[in-house]
Amino acid sequence: QYAPIKLEALLHLMEKRFARQKDLIKTELSMIEKPFKSDRIFQIKSRVQLFEKVREMLGRAEQVILMDIFPDLLQEIKSEIEVLSSKNLKIHIKTYRSTAIEGADVIVDARGEAILSDYPGQWIKISIDGMEQLTGLISKDRQTLHHGIWTESSFLSLMNHFGMKSEMDLDRIVTRLRQRDDPELRQILKSYTSEAKYSLPGYQKLMKQLSKKGE
Repeated sequence: QYAPIKLEALLHLMEKRFARQKDLIKTELSMIEKPFKSDRIFQIKSRVQLFEKVREMLGRAEQVILMDIFPDLLQEIKSEIEVLSSKNLKIHIKTYRSTAIEGADVIVDARGEAILSDYPGQWIKISIDGMEQLTGLISKDRQTLHHGIWTESSFLSLMNHFGMKSEMDLDRIVTRLRQRDDPELRQILKSYTSEAKYSLPGYQKLMKQLSKKGE
């Protein structure tokens, strides 16, 4: 014969069972490997959204800003960059026509004018503190966004940061070397400015895509 269980005792038993099940579920869930939230890559859908994200990134910068940008696009955010000169940031900008930005180190690509005239679009690349990056490709008339991505993946952002800084340093070195009359150096410079990279299948594919969009 069974004795009835008091309501309080029954509730206590149920509470203990629930607590054990909850702890077990938490333990099992913690063992499931999840990707870092920051590893995701987000597509930017519009030109407006792209520049909103750029301005947000500039506002979050704490130490270093790297930017590779066409001069017309640079003018659109020039005032926001110059405001940052009071924040003791290191700001390095690679562009393709001589321009002055207060508080920024501006590097002009030696092939600048040729790139501006030949390339069927305008790009912007920005890295903030090696923590996040944005890349955008806009039509030549600056009205249409063709490609835009943003990520705060630590790995991707850091690799992009290193690559951008190395290219800026190389451009600075190339500018200095051009002033020297040395056959060996001229050969190195010729290799750097070679058009062989423009015959790559990936480059040719992109040019065809941009040509179709511009029709």
